[in-house]
Amino acid sequence: QFDIDLQLLPTSEDSISVRWTVTAKETVNNPIVVHTIVIEEQVVAGSATAYNVVKKMLPNAAGSSRQDLVSFNPGDVYSSARLDWAIDVPLYAPDQLAVIVFVQEKTTGNKAGEVYQAAYAKITDNKKSPIVTGLDEVLNYLAESIEVYPNPVANDMYFAAPHDTGDMLNWKLVDQRGITLAADTFRFVNGEYVVDTSEIPNGIYYLIISAKDQPLTYKKVIIMHR
Repeated sequence: QFDIDLQLLPTSEDSISVRWTVTAKETVNNPIVVHTIVIEEQVVAGSATAYNVVKKMLPNAAGSSRQDLVSFNPGDVYSSARLDWAIDVPLYAPDQLAVIVFVQEKTTGNKAGEVYQAAYAKITDNKKSPIVTGLDEVLNYLAESIEVYPNPVANDMYFAAPHDTGDMLNWKLVDQRGITLAADTFRFVNGEYVVDTSEIPNGIYYLIISAKDQPLTYKKVIIMHR
């Protein structure tokens, strides 16, 4: 239903910049969201190999959309601003970087929307990679890379992760008195994990992400039921 013109813009070795233009080929009677994802195509860690490892979602995990674009006719165009990323996470294979852009039906979040089109571009210029020196640094990196949305949360709290964390990371939601209201182990499916917050009262909470009971990162979460 759409054509995607994906451009990788010239940058320094420690950043990536992307711009895209989406053009409708058919009539689409609903809004869209455009996701821009930087990946490492192949990462080798010991005897294991991971493919298409997500490094960054631009501008964030929610993607790009506009409130005024609720439908499309053939020839209608939606263009991004310049999407910049100053590389702030370890790159295990800097020569394996690529960018994927895909256009998806925008939904209320209760179900995934239809993917209308995707585009791919290999990053061919050299990029600078921070060095990973040990397990603690890896765990901290994994914890910091987890995104929480939306915030404020209504009834479902979504987590997006660029990597499969296995059962290494745990989370708990605590109130300002330090009382735990919910806790579990992250188990991501296709990079997503969802928590039902409908029974948790409105308020400001702290999400603590840990490994083996050692806190790694804290995120402030507001729960506000509509």
